[in-house]
Amino acid sequence: MLTHKIQFYGRRKGRRLSKNKHKLINLVGSKVFINKQVITDKINNLSGKIYLEIGFGTGENLIKFAQKHPNSNFIGAEPYINSYVKVLKTIFENNTKNIQIFPDDVRLIINYFKHSFFDAVFLLHPDPWQKNKHKKRRILQQSFINSLSKILKKNGLIIVATDQSVMKSWILEQFHVREDFEWK
Repeated sequence: MLTHKIQFYGRRKGRRLSKNKHKLINLVGSKVFINKQVITDKINNLSGKIYLEIGFGTGENLIKFAQKHPNSNFIGAEPYINSYVKVLKTIFENNTKNIQIFPDDVRLIINYFKHSFFDAVFLLHPDPWQKNKHKKRRILQQSFINSLSKILKKNGLIIVATDQSVMKSWILEQFHVREDFEWK
């Protein structure tokens, strides 16, 4: 378990959700949402390739990979309601069976996954929190990277992307000091 309190910054909800989106959350969310109990009882027993996408936004990457690899398992974590509702809609429309969603901050569940569990972890365009006084808000902190190191399989990948120079420097600094990762 994490030893520090997780502080979430920003808002969890943007525009007001329509009645249809609320119905979608109730209908599809009940089938694909996961929690700590589901992870320990079901998810940790999955076989095959297993991928985690942290902060999937509107889910373009998550959905594309899940459709391209129907025999693999995909877990996405996204705290923003308006974002994961878009993914729920696509899951419903395409009858997608290989995506599970944690509708909150991944740091709340990261330590419930088995060690050496994921083949790859995607962290695409995390919030850079550009001001120096806000860098403690960035998700890529050493304690979080420690958790990723535990759940990643040997020779597994962490795929990180950013288009912000401040975040690029931060990512390089965080991984450069580690001996348990090899930069490719």
